[in-house]
Amino acid sequence: MPRYLFGRCVEADLQEIRSYIARDNWEAAHRMMVRFVKLFRLLAARPELGHVREDDLLEPPVSFWPVGEYLVVYLPNRIPIEIVAVVHGAFSVQPVDERLLRAATGRFRARTGQSRGVTLNLSSASCVL
Repeated sequence: MPRYLFGRCVEADLQEIRSYIARDNWEAAHRMMVRFVKLFRLLAARPELGHVREDDLLEPPVSFWPVGEYLVVYLPNRIPIEIVAVVHGAFSVQPVDERLLRAATGRFRARTGQSRGVTLNLSSASCVL
């Protein structure tokens, strides 16, 4: 099964999204996490699917894929792909640039799509954009 990597703040992004949605509806929060995991696996298998943004704001070039109100930002030209951020769609791309600098230094956490079911071990650590 194709692999993907999490940038160092992605778990905190997912934790924040899950907590925010769960305030109103725990089941909806769980469904959103399932959607994210399925998308991560799909993008790992077909990294060309996302919208590539090649401009001078973001280096290296990244791809975006929408999930509800959120955007998954990832590096499609790496094997395995690296999920850099999961941010609200109205968020500015400039803070994501700082994460790309971190990605260039090799600070990431490995994830594989080989688990059964959907279990996310989300830390309570927070990352500020």
